[in-house]
Amino acid sequence: MLPEGDKVRAREECEREIVEADIKEVEMKFLEMGTNGDTDP
Repeated sequence: MLPEGDKVRAREECEREIVEADIKEVEMKFLEMGTNGDTDP
């Protein structure tokens, strides 16, 4: 079993990777639509 601190840290790293993957997906969608997400539609 991992110590509690290590479990929390591992979960935070996992969640951060998931969030980064979500951000990349959103950026790809914006690129496909021809905007970079910085400009107003």
